[in-house]
Amino acid sequence: MAALPSSLTKLAIDIDVQRLEAELGRYARLEASWSASSSGADQRSGDTRVAACTFQADEAIQSGYAGMVEGYQREIAAFADAIAAVLTSSASGFDAPCRSSIGGLAAGSGPKNP
Repeated sequence: MAALPSSLTKLAIDIDVQRLEAELGRYARLEASWSASSSGADQRSGDTRVAACTFQADEAIQSGYAGMVEGYQREIAAFADAIAAVLTSSASGFDAPCRSSIGGLAAGSGPKNP
């Protein structure tokens, strides 16, 4: 994965977790939204770039608490990867499409307007 551009001087990421739940031996679910704003040395004062996306992960898990924790870990890692993919897009203008979901139990709602 590419690194953030060196011209980036400030990056703020807001994360809102709406749902983090599991049913032992059945599923783990993560529903969250995030937004990022950045400014760079080459931008005029007050100019920022903004990205905002929603994300859902809903997957079958193994039985027991260990299975639940492993399910949460996979979903949180996928959420972090989805954020990083947008923030490190080739043009670094946050124009990469949002990765909105993983798993087979629910569909993601995709990008939202900032």
